[in-house]
Amino acid sequence: MLFLLVQWGVGKQYVRGLIQMMSDGAVNLDIAGKGLKVPEHYMQDIRAMIASRNRDEVTLGLELASRCDIALSVNDFNIALPVVTAKVGRMALASFVVSEKSRAQEALWQLVDVGKGIALIRALEAIAVSGRDMREDRFREFEKSDDETLRAITFACSYDEDTGGVGVSLAQMSEESVLSAIYVVGKHPFRPNRLPLLLQLSAHSSPLVRAEALALATEGATIANTDLVAWGWCGLADTDGRVRMEAGRLLALTSEDVCLV
Repeated sequence: MLFLLVQWGVGKQYVRGLIQMMSDGAVNLDIAGKGLKVPEHYMQDIRAMIASRNRDEVTLGLELASRCDIALSVNDFNIALPVVTAKVGRMALASFVVSEKSRAQEALWQLVDVGKGIALIRALEAIAVSGRDMREDRFREFEKSDDETLRAITFACSYDEDTGGVGVSLAQMSEESVLSAIYVVGKHPFRPNRLPLLLQLSAHSSPLVRAEALALATEGATIANTDLVAWGWCGLADTDGRVRMEAGRLLALTSEDVCLV
């Protein structure tokens, strides 16, 4: 429906405003559902938006492709993923995995083989989240990659083997790398042994990493967990507002006598 507005005269110069409205929640494409049928010429236009290399148009094109019956190619993703934000890229690949089912894993590995930089990172994240049984040995090869973020993604899938060691390794990595690892860990079912891993990130130099680690710890928070309570109180003294907000949420679940004002 949003795409039709663009075609019917709203004009592509308003795409940025429409994207902002989507981000603000003023426009919600969820009401349109999935699997919408559109004419072939609209499909071609959507693909052209994805190939435009303009962030706003690519973002809208990926969103529309996920709502319509459009099967994106490995080349489409290889072009689009470096242009859009991590959140948009992850959502697009997650939608692709759901819609393509059995074909998705093969396509993701093709993207790993041909992609570079951000495209390769997003593809490996998607494999780590959706299942890597198809080529486990190939996945493990990235543990020794020269790219820190690729290593972080594989570490996020092996923290069961050495929670403390993985946590120490991630704590020394960049914001981008650790956020990829947190994303992968957060997409798997909660297990108590993820908490020591997250605690290792509580002193990371990036406020966003500290906030995301707190947010993920909150999912498994239990009353009177002394480690989490101590982490929550420490977070309340953080200089970053996002960290303090997540610390407050954590304390509300873990501390029996917390009173936050």
